Amino acid sequence: MHTTESDKSLKPIEEIAEKEFNPSFCYTFLILFLRSWRNMMRNASMVRIKLITTIAIIFVMSITFWMIGTEEDKTSVQDRQGLFFFYLLAITFSATY
Repeated sequence: MHTTESDKSLKPIEEIAEKEFNPSFCYTFLILFLRSWRNMMRNASMVRIKLITTIAIIFVMSITFWMIGTEEDKTSVQDRQGLFFFYLLAITFSATY
């Protein structure tokens, strides 16, 4: 096998695999944030669609919550819990598209 000067500087894969790379939380967060930001900027139309959808959900939920009223009876509390449940569903499934 022919070896050159550059081949001698290469480390064996076992030696490289033994070293651990433990980035800090801040470094990992920064890298993931920048990757997500670039992806969002590449898909500007998707960002607009998500923004419009979020505003529509907020509008509908706000009007519904406002119409429930301020009574503290049993049905009012159940209505608020049901609204909160559907709001959480909307938030959860909005991340899938």
